[in-house]
Amino acid sequence: MRDLKHLIYFENLLENADNELVKQAQADGGLAIGYTCYHMPEPLLNLGNCFSVRLRAPRTGSLDIATYYMSNYTCEYARALVERGMEGGYQFLDALAGVDACSMMNRAMEHFEILQMNDKPNFFVSHCDIPYKITDYTLYGLDVYDSTALEPMFRDVLEGKDASIPEEHVDFSYEDALGMTFRVLAPSETYQKNEEQGSWTDMSDDSEFMKDRIANGVELKIVGVVQPKEGADMTLLSEGVAYKGDLVRHLSDQAEQSQIVQEQMADPERDVFTGKTFEELESEEGSAFDMENVFSVDEAALASAFSFDTSALEGVGAGFDAGSIDMSGMGSIDTSNLEVDTSAVSSMFSNEAMQEIIAGAPQFTLD
Repeated sequence: MRDLKHLIYFENLLENADNELVKQAQADGGLAIGYTCYHMPEPLLNLGNCFSVRLRAPRTGSLDIATYYMSNYTCEYARALVERGMEGGYQFLDALAGVDACSMMNRAMEHFEILQMNDKPNFFVSHCDIPYKITDYTLYGLDVYDSTALEPMFRDVLEGKDASIPEEHVDFSYEDALGMTFRVLAPSETYQKNEEQGSWTDMSDDSEFMKDRIANGVELKIVGVVQPKEGADMTLLSEGVAYKGDLVRHLSDQAEQSQIVQEQMADPERDVFTGKTFEELESEEGSAFDMENVFSVDEAALASAFSFDTSALEGVGAGFDAGSIDMSGMGSIDTSNLEVDTSAVSSMFSNEAMQEIIAGAPQFTLD
């Protein structure tokens, strides 16, 4: 609880983009540079007397006006920034800087200029030409780093553990990238037919089998490095290895002509992996599902939960013979004028009554 006041302080800072820390920095002569995307290298915004402010849109009302300018297909964050800007929420900014990573955010920043959302005479909006670099993730994908180390790292993260990241560093230049070769397989190439059973087996875990297939795969070679053109205002480039659509079409055609695909297309009613018909597989899956294997019930506990004390009825029916009642003189019964008072019934099953019944019932579990 002693830290609660600090949590409340930081929570209050989030209620305004122009919070007291921003005001204090500007009072000390700092210039507030707004940015929206984590792709922006923040240290570059904190040089000299400048300081960075990650834009948010607290206290924003309806997004109707921003939607009018940007359309409802634009992400709500981008529209919220435009809406808040039109409301005057970013008058404190001295500049707005962005990177060419998101077309919707580019449109939002464009509207800061078009709609003149800031009245400061020296305010400007700029897209920064950030030097493009290759991250470790791409180096793992290129197998410059040991790609097998990624799986245990991901597994640790998913299990909530601290991932052990190898401390590796390599100098990787354009010259290193150019001329790198790779081989690619169509997914159909990872299966082998069992001639005796007439079925197909996934061999992707068989290292010797895969080595042979990869050796005969399609060879790819990196032939160039793509960068934004000098002076370009808007570029949408993603990091990684890119390829032409011809490769996709080639692999698709190769898969279509493979033996496993041809067999499946020739006999669409039969599963080539098992040799059985899809109807047989569906029937087997249905019969294999047994509810008895899902639930087990403690019958003794269940019986005690819904049992009652029959001793209380002893003597009630003693000497009572239903056959001794003569109902012949009652004639027919007219129920048209019969009225039933349900108030007593409703009181019997009120919420309070049912809660008392449930509270007094034996507790049991379904293991």
